[in-house]
Amino acid sequence: MTFDFPKPFLPTSSKFIPQKLIELAKQQKNEKEIPLPTVDKVIEAIKQNKANDVTKLEWIYCIHAKQEWDNKSPDSSQETSELIWKVAIDDEWLRHQLLWRLALYYGGNQNELAESLAISFSVLANSSSVNQLLPVRIMQDVVKNNSDLNLAKIACEENLTPKELSNKIQNDLPVWIPQFNEFIEYISPYFCTITSPNQQQVNWLASFGEILQEYEGLTPEDIQACILF
Repeated sequence: MTFDFPKPFLPTSSKFIPQKLIELAKQQKNEKEIPLPTVDKVIEAIKQNKANDVTKLEWIYCIHAKQEWDNKSPDSSQETSELIWKVAIDDEWLRHQLLWRLALYYGGNQNELAESLAISFSVLANSSSVNQLLPVRIMQDVVKNNSDLNLAKIACEENLTPKELSNKIQNDLPVWIPQFNEFIEYISPYFCTITSPNQQQVNWLASFGEILQEYEGLTPEDIQACILF
């Protein structure tokens, strides 16, 4: 059995031309053009102590275009990047933007951040008002050699498993970069560097039982031996 359904009526597209939107667009041409953000404007605002007047859009553009700007102004690249990090000390939103991109930079994507901004991270890292924040502490270790061992140290100090650490920082840093996936292999080597582990540290390592067996091939006896070391 077949059915002959009537074909739906489709009016010609000409009847659906958004005339009001077209008219609105034409009117915008007569309005004063909104100035586009530039790195120079952001830097000038910082130098005039008007960083609070910089919009989030201008900051995003500045961070994105900083490498190109540096290429054209190499003599000022480092100084201006240090100025940006100084603003980030007191600006939580900007600090988050920079730290996120810094993590991606050291995770292998150098297009995410200007080299001068990556190098001048020390401005933030050396600030006593923020250098004890967990994301800042983590990035201090990521940029160093032996970052995996240092990340294991932070996990121990915070009494967190890798999954717990990942959950805690997932809104602050991109937890998928290689450093966060690889440091689990350094948990037991780090623990064995502790001369006299306290009870909290012993409990921390013991909580990794199945994880260490899976990733490092350690037996329960190996873990116990490390604890007693």
